[in-house]
Amino acid sequence: MPVEPVCIVAFDFDGTLLEGLSPVRMMRRLLRRRIIPLSVAFKTLWWAVRYKLRLPVEQARVREYIFSAFTHISAAEANKIMSDFYQEDLRHRLRPKALATIHAHKQAGDTIVLVSASFLPILREVIKDVEADRYICTEMEVEDGHYTSNVAHPPPEGEQKLIQLAAWADVAFADSGWTLGFAYGDHRSDAALLAAAATAVAVNPDSGLERIARREGWGIVDWSFRPTGGHSREGRR
Repeated sequence: MPVEPVCIVAFDFDGTLLEGLSPVRMMRRLLRRRIIPLSVAFKTLWWAVRYKLRLPVEQARVREYIFSAFTHISAAEANKIMSDFYQEDLRHRLRPKALATIHAHKQAGDTIVLVSASFLPILREVIKDVEADRYICTEMEVEDGHYTSNVAHPPPEGEQKLIQLAAWADVAFADSGWTLGFAYGDHRSDAALLAAAATAVAVNPDSGLERIARREGWGIVDWSFRPTGGHSREGRR
């Protein structure tokens, strides 16, 4: 008897499941607590401005900036800082509409995968609070129990989100096969992942993703805590 392929539902984290951007918020927290130098904060801010303006940026660079603040302490201490950051600053910013959507997919028997360029210690905490089955995220290099500030592999950003999701799913579901049934994202860099899904949904999209979504006929939704009369329609590819 043929085995039904697994239906995967992919969720971006920052700006989709989470109200806000975790790397930027973490940089602010580290700056307030004088864990990160002001010079590194300015570099991170300049990177964010270039990213917002769609200028060329290296996706690994901003992660390296932030983790340079952790090289003088153990990886275990750094992980504690990041897990505390999630519990104190991010957990209450998980979007209720996103959580309700994940719950509906779980009820339907779908497999939920968070695909995010955010950091491993943060995603480890997130998965405890949401009904996700797996996360794919940025992992930083560790040597002798300390972070080196180098990324261990390309961050799952842009086309890498789909590449890394497919590589994992091909192994995890080798017997049954799989299909990307749904994908949710907020930024133009999520377009490749959304384009590969049977149903693509742009969540509070930036202008670039909104243009793509309208052109492709994807769903556009407003999951913000306080909707401002923006998008509310949903559709299928």
